[in-house]
Amino acid sequence: MQSVVSLFGLITFAIWNWWLLQRAVVDAWNNPRRRPLLQCAIALVVLLLFFCPFPLVRMIRLPGRGIEIALLSCYVIQVLGLWHGCVGALLCAWNWFGPGHLRMRPWKQGVCCVAIVALLAAIGFWEAGHPMVKRHDLTLDGVPKECDGYRIMLLSDLHLTHFYRESILADVEEAIAAERPNLIVHCGDLLDGPMSGNVDALADRVHAWSVPDGKFAVFGNHDGYGGVRLSAPLHERCGFEVLGEFGARRQFSPQPWLTLTGVDDPRVFTRPHFSRETSMQNGDAFMDEGAAFSHVISALPPPVQDSVNVLLCHQPSLALQMPAGFDVMLAGHTHGGQLFPFNFVVNLTNGFRTSRWYSLESRMALYICRGTGFWGPPFRLFVPSEITIITFHSNK
Repeated sequence: MQSVVSLFGLITFAIWNWWLLQRAVVDAWNNPRRRPLLQCAIALVVLLLFFCPFPLVRMIRLPGRGIEIALLSCYVIQVLGLWHGCVGALLCAWNWFGPGHLRMRPWKQGVCCVAIVALLAAIGFWEAGHPMVKRHDLTLDGVPKECDGYRIMLLSDLHLTHFYRESILADVEEAIAAERPNLIVHCGDLLDGPMSGNVDALADRVHAWSVPDGKFAVFGNHDGYGGVRLSAPLHERCGFEVLGEFGARRQFSPQPWLTLTGVDDPRVFTRPHFSRETSMQNGDAFMDEGAAFSHVISALPPPVQDSVNVLLCHQPSLALQMPAGFDVMLAGHTHGGQLFPFNFVVNLTNGFRTSRWYSLESRMALYICRGTGFWGPPFRLFVPSEITIITFHSNK
């Protein structure tokens, strides 16, 4: 169903963009004899841009960096095409319903479309590379009075890959120096995917982040796509201890009054842990998605008595299934939609909005990070990435 919807969306925007572009070009070069040739040429270019890149990338054997360049180009083309179509629709609506003396000819609409899309791309590119620091205060009964002001830095969805925006890591380093957190947690998707293993320099830079009580992480769905045998060493090289079924332990107490519990993303269990061939040879088990979600909940360790129990979980959709006894759940995954207008779709379909607190019936507080990095196109439009600082306060 998802593939059908995606294909329908591509077809719709391809046709719409062709219509907008050919009107602008034909109007600018108004010669009836050239019109059919121009229309055919523009239609061919638009169709090639929208439909050919992904199959070609999958079919052509390129080195890892080459595939990532090709995929990045595909994502950029798709996003710019989407924005071009949206802006074009707004300008057409203005022409249809606006005052007659302010209506624009097609070629002027085309110029305005390109200019606005270029501005949106510049804003989105800057936002993707510069996460904002968000500060939250949380008062809990289990926090000792002498530990009032204990700080956790929450990161999520760094998506380390080739050609990474190192300004993201620089902003995290500045936040560590300024905020002085006691603990850093990363809620999944440290790795971007199976083609993103050569990130040694980035991993060494992350490893240098130093806080008193250590750095902890859980696996996200993209860590599963990369494969556990690739993701686990990368987390280790970055200095993160993985909490969950594939880590050394599922729970850890960095302070006598604080317990961290890690939950693996269910999709880790639906993917080959290295490759389908080696996994089958090694006897690794694969689960369907429903069984994987059930397994994650059933394998969850119980909360520790007389402790503040913080649950690290990539998937916010699991929040309503968590048993009582956990005080705080920190999640990521959705990126808040990452791009306009997908942020509205994500808010409608996910059930929870990002970058805000929820109090669930189980008396667990839920916070969903918008993500510190980005996935796919190097843009975050009107959905800025974030570095979250959570300060615990005592209720005593």
